[in-house]
Amino acid sequence: MKKSQFVTKYDYINYYVKQPSMWFFTNSEIQAAYEQQLKQLKLASKEVILDDDEDEDETVDDEQDVYDVYRELLEQNTAVDEDNPLITSGLIIDKKSKQFIIDYHNSKYDVNFKVVDFDDKKINLLACANETKKLIEENPHVILFQPVFIDEKLKILTKCDALVKYENEIYLIETKATSSAKFHHILDLYFQKYILETNYNITKYDINYQLCLIKYEYLDQNEVSFIISDTINLTKSVAIDSKKNFDLQTKQAIKIGASYEKDGKDGIKEVLGLNINDVLNRTDEFSMHPKVKTKNLRSANKELIINQMIDDFEVVINKLWVHKQNLEQQLKDMPGKFLPHPNDKSHFKTTDMWQELRQLYAAKGIKAFKYSGNILDFNQENLKNLTTAYLNHDDVMLDDYVKGITDTKQKYISLFFNKNSADSEINKENYDALIKCLKPKQVYFDFETINPAIRVVNNSLPFMQIVTQCSILVNHNDGMKQQCNNLMGDPAKLSINFFKEIIDNLYQGDEYSYVVYNQTFERSRLKEMIDFINDSQYTKKIQVIIDNLFDLADFFKISKDKTTVFFKELGGFYSIKKVLPLVQKYAPNIFASTNCVDYKTLEIYNGLVCQTKSLARFYGHVNDIQWQEIEMNSKIYCENDVRAMVAVLEWVKQLV
Repeated sequence: MKKSQFVTKYDYINYYVKQPSMWFFTNSEIQAAYEQQLKQLKLASKEVILDDDEDEDETVDDEQDVYDVYRELLEQNTAVDEDNPLITSGLIIDKKSKQFIIDYHNSKYDVNFKVVDFDDKKINLLACANETKKLIEENPHVILFQPVFIDEKLKILTKCDALVKYENEIYLIETKATSSAKFHHILDLYFQKYILETNYNITKYDINYQLCLIKYEYLDQNEVSFIISDTINLTKSVAIDSKKNFDLQTKQAIKIGASYEKDGKDGIKEVLGLNINDVLNRTDEFSMHPKVKTKNLRSANKELIINQMIDDFEVVINKLWVHKQNLEQQLKDMPGKFLPHPNDKSHFKTTDMWQELRQLYAAKGIKAFKYSGNILDFNQENLKNLTTAYLNHDDVMLDDYVKGITDTKQKYISLFFNKNSADSEINKENYDALIKCLKPKQVYFDFETINPAIRVVNNSLPFMQIVTQCSILVNHNDGMKQQCNNLMGDPAKLSINFFKEIIDNLYQGDEYSYVVYNQTFERSRLKEMIDFINDSQYTKKIQVIIDNLFDLADFFKISKDKTTVFFKELGGFYSIKKVLPLVQKYAPNIFASTNCVDYKTLEIYNGLVCQTKSLARFYGHVNDIQWQEIEMNSKIYCENDVRAMVAVLEWVKQLV
């Protein structure tokens, strides 16, 4: 358990985005407790942590804040593993963002600021706090990194990432290794505001709160850039509508929640975006801002949530202290049992371990979690009710948790929760409509990627999914045994030539279908390759591939209007890693003849493990000999994805 005489901003944020059993424990302790609970259920992590990327209808967020991970480790006085690619990325962003903040303000005010970095000072927290106050009072122009502010009354402490003072102006800046300003960042910013404005004589200063974010722009290999944002988003995660042809400037505005204009129904331009200071100070501009309602947010009133957060601040701090003292009295050295909790799906953000936790809950016998998040609604109220029922050994009517309205909801209930419904069924009409789009000759392929903020290749955006691997299996419909071609680029020296090599091996002409599983991902990567390669010959080839994509996942997706292959035991999941075990179970001859293997037997067994290994190579933590072994295991994993597609298609044909 974390030992500290203060409650920090990380503890405060955790109050809202982690369940209480995780409060005041380090991430490594939480992970160890999770592994232990799996072991008690006679399970290993690779048996449950598999790719279920279709499990939620929320916006997919691939922007892991590695800077936050790095800073929290430092605050916990935890040994920093510099061979961990996430930590390496956090270190790079820490160094480069500091230099950006210095250069930005030197240029903005045309002065050379005095710069003090408390990371370089080997003094205790109280001494840091005293020196912070002194530096602010004595210097007209000063930039402080990791200055310390303490509230002695509540016993809370914060280190802000940067504080800039120019005459009577103070800017408190929080750095985030994301390209978008997210709703949960408001927790971080308000914690800073409370301590600073409650404990320091700042009435003579004009104080503003800002975010330093990853700038959304094209850069070359190994580069990263930043932007100062005065605005905040009210959504958990930010997505840019791929159907709209926004320019880069508009995309940047959407990312940081800045003001931009769009046509309303009446033709009037509507200005969107919220200033951070308006939100923190609850000004009229914040109160009058249009309420945001989307499918992802449902009808949550963000103004009400923020007002409640601000009003409850001291109450929450006191609750945290009571919890901390109870843990210390009980000599707790490990988190307690993990059970469904409303904080798993907090209004601010979904907990970082949601995918792992929901599968742990299923392993504990909470039946609701055997179903996809597309079928059952795991909202805060439902999570609370599921735990209550579990602890009381009550039966749960899962009908009450089904998503959708009217026809959709009734269809899901009929399929999954009607005792008289079939365990499996095939809709021949839907099958025929799909299969007629599949040509006699096929190319099966699968991509693996890495997506750090630091650019992997020239002329790329931050967090862009850069293809590092492609497995290809071609069926010429000539009865010949199919060989898999496994291509893998070295992340340490990736170039456009690797993308050309992929296309040269993929392209077989327009008489072939190009078979994938969940085509949205592959289509996006192919479109990006058009821009990367920037060659008309390759553009034509890639467009042929895109125009002839065939998505195997369509056989298993369930919607109100369309169901083709239904197996009740899938629970509404349809990822390749959920479907392949059914092939192994019901058609072992197909599983064997297509040379598939059980993912759990592989050294690299899912996309996250593959990505982590490749990132380690990108950051120089893997030598050439180590890389050869990683490359071999990565190819085995990616090839299994491709062979799984062949097996699934053969099985579907057999079923029909």
